[in-house]
Amino acid sequence: ALLAGALAAGKLTLGSGFLHLPQRLAVFLSLYGCLLLALFWGLAALRRGLEPREGQLLLFSFVAFATGFMFATSWPSFEPIAIPGLGLVICLALAALRPNRLERLVRTGVWAGVGLALCSCTWLKLETPFDFAGWTEPAVRTARAAPTLPAMKGFFLSASTVEFVETATRLIEEHSAPDETVFVYPHLPVLYHLAGRRPPTFSMIHWFDVCSDEVSTTDAETLRTHPPALLIDFGLSEDDYRLHEDVFRSGRPSGQRKLRAVLQELESRYELVATLPAGGSQVSFWRRAEP
Repeated sequence: ALLAGALAAGKLTLGSGFLHLPQRLAVFLSLYGCLLLALFWGLAALRRGLEPREGQLLLFSFVAFATGFMFATSWPSFEPIAIPGLGLVICLALAALRPNRLERLVRTGVWAGVGLALCSCTWLKLETPFDFAGWTEPAVRTARAAPTLPAMKGFFLSASTVEFVETATRLIEEHSAPDETVFVYPHLPVLYHLAGRRPPTFSMIHWFDVCSDEVSTTDAETLRTHPPALLIDFGLSEDDYRLHEDVFRSGRPSGQRKLRAVLQELESRYELVATLPAGGSQVSFWRRAEP
């Protein structure tokens, strides 16, 4: 299955959207299957007590559900959620079957589904190894360029990624002194390390699920009173804010909006020195105007 996925990565395109389906099914089968199992054995424990094996199943199913649920606090539905409990759900389902022709048919179908999931997961990971917050990394087969930055020695990346990282680092070094601050918003704090710079704010990353509204609000005021030498802005759209506020703030305005307001205020007084393509997005570099 892994080999088939690797071969497919060189021949297929993301237009084959049906390959996402096994992953989504695996996620919901694992999460809700373990929840139902935990409820079943939990009610059984209250009514009649449990045998040792049943107690173990209660523990395993509850831990698997809790682990998957905690993964879901980062994003509602993505592949790691399936890992804790999918095997447990499948094994219990197969163990409950009685030996007959239907049982053999069901087992064959299950293993075929597992094989399809392995193939699709492998293919998707090779075709799109990274896709987050507007940055989509090209296929693994394009990772043939070696960065010249000392901190990235040993990496092989796509040519477009190497060009962005090296150009961004050069721009930061050219338009700020080592003792000056720069501000990268809302993510990609690796640029601080590559260029040897620090932000003026407390947090080095202001993404919605890792930076609280309180920290974002405080950092917005810090940014206003201590403007950095250079701003690096990924330029999130209004739709980006609404999507992540729906997911992480129950639809309420986030503290990141205050950061955006300060960024817009500063950019009106800064000079645009470059705009770089970055994994499908456009990143702008703003230099503080000389007095």
